[in-house]
Amino acid sequence: MITLFRITTLSHSSQSIAFSFLFPAFTKQGVTSEVSKPFSYVGLKWLLSIQKSKNILCPHLILPDLKDGITVVVDCTFTLMNTESFTRNELFHAKGCEFNSANSSHGSDIFIHVEDIAERKFLSYENICVLELTLKNPKILFHSVLILEHKPQALAARGRRDKMLDFRCYNTEKFHYGDFDW
Repeated sequence: MITLFRITTLSHSSQSIAFSFLFPAFTKQGVTSEVSKPFSYVGLKWLLSIQKSKNILCPHLILPDLKDGITVVVDCTFTLMNTESFTRNELFHAKGCEFNSANSSHGSDIFIHVEDIAERKFLSYENICVLELTLKNPKILFHSVLILEHKPQALAARGRRDKMLDFRCYNTEKFHYGDFDW
């Protein structure tokens, strides 16, 4: 089980937040993947998945259930914390990860070998590893079709004699963001 144990705000201007997770070392045979409980960042629910594939740990950030018409772009950094020195941390950085309904996962397919976790001192005395996930610079894009119609009869009904478009209010289709329909 991957457990979120600390959330740290690093920078308000770039909305940079570090999420620290504890997870087992995957040293047991048969254990191939772990998934965190959902956590919130910029109003959306995210998941951290760590998979073991051919004795390599592969962390992935997942944004499940993203509806059509919404794209989320974020910079993410996975840092496996070394117990002896921060200079020996294992790091993977991905800039501009684009999440949408067709692509809900980003991460590293070759992060660290399982044997290296114990040899390079990434394990605590309880056989637990600490992975820090840093997310920053989020951009949330909503894609919608907006049809502008020029109806002279509607303008005349409101007492307008010119043939200009009426720019008072436009409505889009409903879209889902966070836990709400907008």
